[in-house]
Amino acid sequence: MAEIKSINELLNMGIDIPDYQRPYKWTIQNIDELLGDISTAINEAELHRIPFKYRVGTIILHENEHGIFDVVDGQ
Repeated sequence: MAEIKSINELLNMGIDIPDYQRPYKWTIQNIDELLGDISTAINEAELHRIPFKYRVGTIILHENEHGIFDVVDGQ
């Protein structure tokens, strides 16, 4: 079932990246761009006095037999 979760909720879920997933490929530039985008979104929300929300994309998780959520796919 699809659910929208906050980053805080995801970080408290017990998430694992299984061995079958490809290695992490982000560079410092990718991380800087993401943090810059989030900062801009926060500033825009404050400017327009609207609640801050930032969609990071879809993440597909599977709960394994140990109650840990494996990342199956995501952006």
